[in-house]
Amino acid sequence: MEYIKSWLKIILYMNILLLLCDNLMQKTAYEKYYRFFSGFLLVLCLLKPVIDFAGTEPYFYASFLQKEWQSERNRMKYSKELSEVEAVVQKECETAYKKQIEEVAEQYGISVKKVTFRWDSAKEHIRKLEIEGSLKTLQNEKYKKSEKQIGSVQTETVEKIKKIMMQLYNLKKSDIQIEVE
Repeated sequence: MEYIKSWLKIILYMNILLLLCDNLMQKTAYEKYYRFFSGFLLVLCLLKPVIDFAGTEPYFYASFLQKEWQSERNRMKYSKELSEVEAVVQKECETAYKKQIEEVAEQYGISVKKVTFRWDSAKEHIRKLEIEGSLKTLQNEKYKKSEKQIGSVQTETVEKIKKIMMQLYNLKKSDIQIEVE
């Protein structure tokens, strides 16, 4: 019952406001645009229960919040604090990513020496990933038979690691460079 009362109040207030504006807009060049706009607003007010019942209100609210967040971020974008915070967050991300890469490489018998990240212009996503490492001595002893066999194992291992990195960081194969000694 409360919902219906609030809905009727909205319609009443909207009609009063539109009636006042209509009296001010008579005999002007913009009258037809005003009538279209006021009719559209009135239809929206009348359809409010249908919109609420359909469950679309959360989508309107979510898109409003996204736009609000984006405008707030744009305002802060040029501030010094934001750039400092972004640098700290990027450094923390790189540390976490490096640890994750080292753990994956460790599973395949590769000791990581250096990891280099290339970020996109907004510094939100990794654009390119370069990993330098070496095969562990255990793996070298395991495949001591010939240099050819070590090379093929090395190639297979690098390809497996590339596939994992592609999935983890949403990169293309050409964006990942792995050098193993």
